[in-house]
Amino acid sequence: MLSRSKSVLIALVSLTSACNGFISDGGPGPGSTPDAPPPGGCVGEACLDLVEVPSPSPRFRRLTHAQWDNTVQDLFLLGAPPDTGGTFNSDPAIGFFEEDVRRLNVSSGLWRDYQRAAEAMAEQATESAAVVDTWLAEPSTDADSFIRQFGARAYRRPMADSEVLRLTALYDQGPTHFPSMDARLASIRLALEGMLQSPHFLYRVEQTTEVADGLIPLGDYEMASRLSYFLWGTMPDAELFMAAERGDLRTEEGIRTQATRMFGDTRAQETFRRFHVQLFDLDSWADIDKSPEAFPDWSPALGLAMQEEVQLFMNDVVFQDGTIGDFLTSQTAFVDEELAALYGVEGVTGAEMQRVELDATERAGLLTRLGFLTKNATLTEPDPIHRGVFINLSILCRNITAPPVIPDDLMPVGDTNRERVTSVTGPGTCGAACHGTTINPLGFGLERYDAVGALRADDHGFPIDDAATYIFESGREVSYEGAVEMSQALAAQPEPHECYATRLVEFAHGRGVRDEDSPLVFRAGSGSLEGALTVEDVVLELLGSRSFRMRAVVELGAEVSE
Repeated sequence: MLSRSKSVLIALVSLTSACNGFISDGGPGPGSTPDAPPPGGCVGEACLDLVEVPSPSPRFRRLTHAQWDNTVQDLFLLGAPPDTGGTFNSDPAIGFFEEDVRRLNVSSGLWRDYQRAAEAMAEQATESAAVVDTWLAEPSTDADSFIRQFGARAYRRPMADSEVLRLTALYDQGPTHFPSMDARLASIRLALEGMLQSPHFLYRVEQTTEVADGLIPLGDYEMASRLSYFLWGTMPDAELFMAAERGDLRTEEGIRTQATRMFGDTRAQETFRRFHVQLFDLDSWADIDKSPEAFPDWSPALGLAMQEEVQLFMNDVVFQDGTIGDFLTSQTAFVDEELAALYGVEGVTGAEMQRVELDATERAGLLTRLGFLTKNATLTEPDPIHRGVFINLSILCRNITAPPVIPDDLMPVGDTNRERVTSVTGPGTCGAACHGTTINPLGFGLERYDAVGALRADDHGFPIDDAATYIFESGREVSYEGAVEMSQALAAQPEPHECYATRLVEFAHGRGVRDEDSPLVFRAGSGSLEGALTVEDVVLELLGSRSFRMRAVVELGAEVSE
């Protein structure tokens, strides 16, 4: 651990540019939707005549733990995530995404973790002069050159002279604290410990305050960081830094050029994999159990394969010019031999995932995938209630009220699964209002799939009824018979398109949607619904928006002082 004198010295350097204030929750959080915005938000075509504006948001956003790992890996040109000998204190689970600003506080325990990690990383990075020269773009022998060059990458912007002076003072103390090391390496090591504990490394800081037309356009390097942390979850690369230096990111065209380039990188694929994992809680899909009597071939490995299939499917839609509607209608799947057997696909052997097309009369999109159906099922039976809740919350962004108190002596009756569920949640029961029109109809459309997602011809010898009518909050109704019709009917409605756009806004800004986001969400959602925008186009629409390129004058969050 740090010696007391070294710890105090580094703390003083860090605190001179530390955060004053607090990080706000940034808005109402997940659950706010374009259908039911906070007071003042627009709905539907009322958004056409409005231009979205940035909402008040924090200027000081802490890196997530994954972003810290990625940034350190890229900063030191490592071939893998850094190993600093420990883990960071976990952030609280608030909202859908790790990027939610309400999670990103720094506790005393986490601050100690940062100190430990900075010390370990600085030690590893200065093992020898040859090691140092591998991560320095230009080997520097003097303090000023090293701090300006490396600091610009660590802080993701050019350094101020005052910052260079403070870190130079720290650099000069290196040989005192590490007397057994080469003097240059000792100086670099102590300076690194200071930089890696600075708020300007640990946070994404937006310092620009110049107002133009009532808004604050982001600075060149601030825009570069917004792009890189949204699309890649890490610091800007050399090309993005150069675009910032040239001023290319001051226009929508310049932003689109860089964003299109970055979207084609494998790091963007990892970002969207992580986006979908968090949005749909896909990690929990791997922890599924089934009755060995009902499903003797079930194994935990099947759950893992189902999780992987969904991840591959979602990313295939995003990166193969798919639309939001394709999430609900595509027959493309990725299967190994066991999954192929459950889908009824012939000719697939081995454990390697292979791309196939499923029967269009049996499968359509995410809601007919084995993983979704298996996760939302009991040990032995389909679970229409949980299936319906998932679709409302995660596909339609429709809030579900808390369930009523269910009597202890409630006894389901009926021959089929649907009849038994209806007997306790249908007409005449305490749950009729919510279940009857909102939850059950979506779950009943999936009754033809058993507890491991396989198609079934009957329900233990009784006919299956998978016809239903769903009523949207607006009062619109859609009727369908079976999962394929239901998925196609939902894809033809605005809600899934606006819901996915809503979640992208939340992911990008680390907050819930607000009134100001409604025009952007509607524009992206309607363009997707009409088939004019792919998922990539929706992302580019978000990145070119005023809310992504600018800040509101009224702010929520912390300021940075010299």
